[in-house]
Amino acid sequence: MPSVFFKTRGESMELPLEPIKRIIKEQTEMRVSQEATVELQTAIETNAEKISQLAEKFADAGGRKTILGSDVVKAVEAIGIGK
Repeated sequence: MPSVFFKTRGESMELPLEPIKRIIKEQTEMRVSQEATVELQTAIETNAEKISQLAEKFADAGGRKTILGSDVVKAVEAIGIGK
């Protein structure tokens, strides 16, 4: 059974909402709406897709068929998401 955190091309990805809601709640003392949770879910999924595609390009450029952690780090930096 595939993990909910990974998808194959063309397959819909849905990260579970509860961990996302928990992340928001841990950063604020406010209540969190379902809409806010879904919006963050969408943003995370969109960025994960962009990062994955860019990391694949870095792996290809390196002559590899395996995406390494360093490829992901470079992709994250390239799209401007900091740690």
